[in-house]
Amino acid sequence: MATKTDQNNAPRCLIIDDTDLPKTGRCIELIGKIYSHVSHRSILALKGLFMAYHDGKSLFALDFSLHGEQGKNKKKPYGISPSQSKKRYSKQRAKESFGKQRTQEYTVSKIKQMIVMIRTALAQGIRFDYLLVDSWFTCFELINFITTRRIKCHLLGMIKMGNTKYVYQGKTLSARQLVDTLRRSKKVKRSKTTGFYYCEALVFMQNVEVKTSFSKTSKRAKWHHRCSTMF
Repeated sequence: MATKTDQNNAPRCLIIDDTDLPKTGRCIELIGKIYSHVSHRSILALKGLFMAYHDGKSLFALDFSLHGEQGKNKKKPYGISPSQSKKRYSKQRAKESFGKQRTQEYTVSKIKQMIVMIRTALAQGIRFDYLLVDSWFTCFELINFITTRRIKCHLLGMIKMGNTKYVYQGKTLSARQLVDTLRRSKKVKRSKTTGFYYCEALVFMQNVEVKTSFSKTSKRAKWHHRCSTMF
């Protein structure tokens, strides 16, 4: 159910997503390697995190940050050798400068930086009905943050079919176990309009109640998982 908020009766949304910013210069400040989920390989790039505001008619860019991925190889942090790291451009900046703030964001996790962005938007008077994110960002930390805001807003996000546990009717279940439980309870339905199979349930993620829903295009297709704080 859409929230009526303006003259167009359209919901106001914050949209947050990240993208690869491929580069070719190895002397760029803070350049390193990231894993691209588009090409499924490591590439020389920065990872850009962007936040936009959509009022049902127009889309406005609000904030961004640049990030790196340290990786698991301690001898080559951010995918580059010590000699390559020394060749990168560097500059001393005043602690209060915006440039210093941007370089500090490079090592911050995208989840934490996303929450900082939302806090900044709220402090600037931005109000929204929904926060839209994909499966890389939907997590308990974000859900808990949104549900504790004084403004009436909700999270709507894709979420991985991973090992996250949910409490449903007193049982602790993973997403796949939850789907199986709903299927055995004959709560999986098929839409005559789209042909999709779907099911949903109210569950607890840790101590927060959320609505979780699943859908797939055919019997043999993979389930897609969504999570919402709006019931």
